[in-house]
Amino acid sequence: MIRAMRRAVLSVLLVCVVVFAAPALASGGSNRIGGCTKSQVRPSAIILFCGDDGAYVNHIRWSSFGAATARGSGTYAFNPCKPNCAASKYRTYSVKLVASQAKPCWDAHNDYRMLELVFAAGAPSPTKNFALYCPAG
Repeated sequence: MIRAMRRAVLSVLLVCVVVFAAPALASGGSNRIGGCTKSQVRPSAIILFCGDDGAYVNHIRWSSFGAATARGSGTYAFNPCKPNCAASKYRTYSVKLVASQAKPCWDAHNDYRMLELVFAAGAPSPTKNFALYCPAG
């Protein structure tokens, strides 16, 4: 009787591990990037200013994702708004990305909260840091 009970408990635990751990492992870990509307695993683009899309990173290729840091490369685009935002053109630069400092969000995901951009030669600055936030609910 006790042996059968142990087997049943172990079977239930094994099923729980498979059901709940497999999606996290398949997605590359439990950390995500908080976008303007939802948390995402390995997004191909990140809008940095949700109000006006004034700065974003797109064409992202991730080399690692889900651990304490996520690393990738992409294109940073921003609108300098000179003489005004409507008349200005976006400027683009190749960048390497490092996302870090994951913390829990209201949607039960751990979202990276810091994004460091490392610019290639010829950019206005060698690095730029952006705070990332939980998606709007």
